[in-house]
Amino acid sequence: MLKHIFLFSFIASFLLLIYEVPLISMEGNRYVVSSYHPPEELVKSSGIYVLGVNTTEVLLEEGLEEQDFLELNSHSMIFDINQVTNIHRYANKTIALIQLIGINLEVDYVHQMSMNVNAYLSTGNIAIDEFLSRNNVNGNSAGLALVLSSLIEQEEVKNAKTIGVTGAISKTGEVIEIGQVKEKVLSANKINLPYIILPLGNLEEANEVVESLNLPIEVIGVQTVSDAIQKINELNEEIKGESE
Repeated sequence: MLKHIFLFSFIASFLLLIYEVPLISMEGNRYVVSSYHPPEELVKSSGIYVLGVNTTEVLLEEGLEEQDFLELNSHSMIFDINQVTNIHRYANKTIALIQLIGINLEVDYVHQMSMNVNAYLSTGNIAIDEFLSRNNVNGNSAGLALVLSSLIEQEEVKNAKTIGVTGAISKTGEVIEIGQVKEKVLSANKINLPYIILPLGNLEEANEVVESLNLPIEVIGVQTVSDAIQKINELNEEIKGESE
């Protein structure tokens, strides 16, 4: 019995050592940086701009502090910088170990977005297919913009406005809340977009950003793709009224 206990303890300790060693050797000055990503009009002349955020992991040189990094990159529009802690590393390693035994805990949001967009649209779109195939696309917040861009190209919707759009969608066209709202509002403001369409659940947060910084942007919250189409139609009706 004692031999079995000793053997079990030895094996457990050995496995724990294997699990821990990579973390011990990791640098303590690794950070995740969120920065400006230029809003992109995927379908030319659609007026719909996808709002996104760059997220990259960087390794700061020995002795370099966060403020030093920000000063060195003052030419870039950096929204946030957070140190990668062992808690994050443990979480990622644990998920990886669980996946080795065939259990997938992570959601592939890009694949989910692709499935939902294609399910909602009746036809394909080359520009949208190219966007979905990119290696640097993360999350699902471009879903609403992709659908609206395609509908405008198909001439099911007419638009002469420039509008920043963010929001995930379901297969049935419900618009789902997203993250990094402040960053996306600031990105839209950087290229002077006058309107942003986003999920209704993010409207209050977006308006707080606009009001606190006194930005010249009108934020519009929607619950479905149909709501977004209606809002675009209303904005374009204003153009007709002004011309008359």
